[in-house]
Amino acid sequence: MNFLVLPDAAHVARYVSSLVVSTIRGCPTAAVALPTGKTPLPIYAALAPRLATREVEASRASWFALDEFLGKEVPVEATFRHFLLSRFIAPAELSPDRLVTLCTACDDPAAEAARYEEAIRCAGGLQLALLGLGGNGHVAFNEPGSPRDGRTGLRPLTELTRQANEYLFSSAPQVPTHGLSMGIGTLLEARRLVVAATGTGKANIVARLAASDPDEALPASLLKLHPDCTVVLDEAAAGGIGR
Repeated sequence: MNFLVLPDAAHVARYVSSLVVSTIRGCPTAAVALPTGKTPLPIYAALAPRLATREVEASRASWFALDEFLGKEVPVEATFRHFLLSRFIAPAELSPDRLVTLCTACDDPAAEAARYEEAIRCAGGLQLALLGLGGNGHVAFNEPGSPRDGRTGLRPLTELTRQANEYLFSSAPQVPTHGLSMGIGTLLEARRLVVAATGTGKANIVARLAASDPDEALPASLLKLHPDCTVVLDEAAAGGIGR
């Protein structure tokens, strides 16, 4: 795992967007895993215009959501599919059909997870997985204690994760208690992993990650088992690590 520190969130966004562009340029049919949340918003804002202006031809690429809430009562506007469609796919002028997501209202989570794993396989595997870093070290919806060989499946959400997602809902009780998520094992099979973390609020968990050996108690640390994983930080998030 390599740590790259850039001056600010805008530099992080430009750097990560360039990684995506170069990935698509090298493999026009690449499958790319996408995160949601507040950290990737500047990344999508930087990336979408580059794809919309056809700096690189991305119409044949596939975009996979890392995770999704589970629950038949989840409002469409709160789903990660809606987030990615509105914040990235539409501004990038990509076809919504190229976005692959987990089903919020599925009746059989195990079958839905198996479908997703097969979709990734049929896309040739993930060329690139863009990831965020949760305050407790979670990656996607893989909370502390998640196994290193875990596959896509049902995940319970901690209160910390639910609180972090309250902004998508009209009230805290609406936030689901479970989600569907790619597993750590699924992510470790991607050809390249890029973790983005910005702001002082991420400084403590970044410091823990930098100091930790691979440990299921800190899911992000399991990404150290991957041969090509880069954590891209701004100065604020990197404040707790030695350089």
